[in-house]
Amino acid sequence: MNKNKSLGYRFAVLHRLYASYNREALKEIHIQTSEVPYMAELLKDGKAMTQDELSRRIAIDKGATARSLDSLEKKGFIVREVNPSNRRQKLISATEHSQKIATDFFSILASPAQVFLSGFSGVEQQTLYDYLDRMIETGMEAEYERDR
Repeated sequence: MNKNKSLGYRFAVLHRLYASYNREALKEIHIQTSEVPYMAELLKDGKAMTQDELSRRIAIDKGATARSLDSLEKKGFIVREVNPSNRRQKLISATEHSQKIATDFFSILASPAQVFLSGFSGVEQQTLYDYLDRMIETGMEAEYERDR
């Protein structure tokens, strides 16, 4: 199969392009592109979660998660606290500092969409989002089943 026609190749290129649009603005708020999924997930609903749960939700391996969380903790974006229902676990949550930059953070993430979606009508954009959401849901279900 020609790599230029594969779904994986297309996603990889889009991911790199999208990240390149955000890189400088994220640096201004002291977040690396590799830390984005963790921040986004923790800020999404403000719910504390274990490291394993966070890794599973964003489909990133536990080792990479540990390294990114160490960095985010040192910068004051997250806090780890003992889980009262299982003292061997730590619950990870966004700090007040993270909450203060959340609006800027999500604006930075949204800004490249204007460029990437400029050639699409409103209906096409919604259709694309619907398809991507279905793909994410299907992929997460398959990942969950694979890990069982």
